[in-house]
Amino acid sequence: MKKKDIFVIIFGIGFGLLEAIVVIYLRELFYPSGFIFPLQSFMPIKIFLIEIIREFATLIIIFSVAYLTGKSFLERFSYFFIIFGIWDILYYVFLRIFIKWPLSLADWDILFLIPITWIGPVWSPLLVSIIFIILGYYLINLKKKINLLHLLIPFFSGCLFVFFAFIHDYYKFLSTNGFFRMPTMEFGQNLAKNYIPGSFPLLPYIIGILLMLSPIILIRLTTKNLTKR
Repeated sequence: MKKKDIFVIIFGIGFGLLEAIVVIYLRELFYPSGFIFPLQSFMPIKIFLIEIIREFATLIIIFSVAYLTGKSFLERFSYFFIIFGIWDILYYVFLRIFIKWPLSLADWDILFLIPITWIGPVWSPLLVSIIFIILGYYLINLKKKINLLHLLIPFFSGCLFVFFAFIHDYYKFLSTNGFFRMPTMEFGQNLAKNYIPGSFPLLPYIIGILLMLSPIILIRLTTKNLTKR
């Protein structure tokens, strides 16, 4: 393992710890009775907007570290997903250590807020993060040139399916309750206080996961054929 790879891992762990600490602060301030649906309280709109900015800043930081670490597009792309995966997994690990949450991998969580709230059981983003790390590792250690389009098109198509799975339930809730006829922050927050996760759409999620796995399978098959020769 290269020296820079070790520091990438250390950064991902440290950033996951920082993310967990921020969320612990938010939960203590705005959800002192526990983070369960329906939410008993909601952060003020000003803080909510700042939280969206913080999430965007998180992506910028991960991208910046990946850009500075990698020397080519492929390396930067790979390091971004490795860091993202480590950060996301360790975030949940540290939450479990500090506040004993989640109680199980089936617990529902608010995953992201951009461009709309993402909702899902804890296991669902963890599986995506594991795929990110594995794909990033394979791409960095790729010994044979492969058409990147053959890798990236199915991968990002899979990301879209997974994204749909994450936003589906909450989007359906907002649509059913008239949010898009009156799309204001105040109306949206009032609705959010009544939201209880319904069902996680497994079919689009599984399709997305399989498409995201396809580049890893293709790399494995190509490497195996190369070894036989």
